[in-house]
Amino acid sequence: MRMYRKFTRLVFFLVALAFFAFQLSACGGKQVTARQADQGRTIVLKMGETLMVTLDSNPSTGYSWQVSEVDENVLKQDGEPQYKQAADSQGLVGAGGTETFRFQTVGRGKTTLKLIYARSWEKDVPPVETYSLTVVVE
Repeated sequence: MRMYRKFTRLVFFLVALAFFAFQLSACGGKQVTARQADQGRTIVLKMGETLMVTLDSNPSTGYSWQVSEVDENVLKQDGEPQYKQAADSQGLVGAGGTETFRFQTVGRGKTTLKLIYARSWEKDVPPVETYSLTVVVE
């Protein structure tokens, strides 16, 4: 009888642990990635989801991507963009890679997310490239 109680408690504990692990995995929300080829598209997200925008970049030229337009009541940048050198150019000075921006959905609505590829110190010079998405948060 004593062994049966220990076994029952162990089973209950494991089932409860599995249930809570499943519940926690649902809290993180889905992650959607947009790339250069998605320029001009509309992306539909749900509350709690994350948008990752990964664009070609080469900071050794002085250029970097900067957010120039977004409704922060709908979509908010999460942290600083992360640069990653291209895998086939490891160790090469001046080689390009990608910059990844992370955005969190914070409210329902529609916004244009616009990024510009420019040198931050050049104020009266148009950007070399622009990238935009329409983001709808349901």
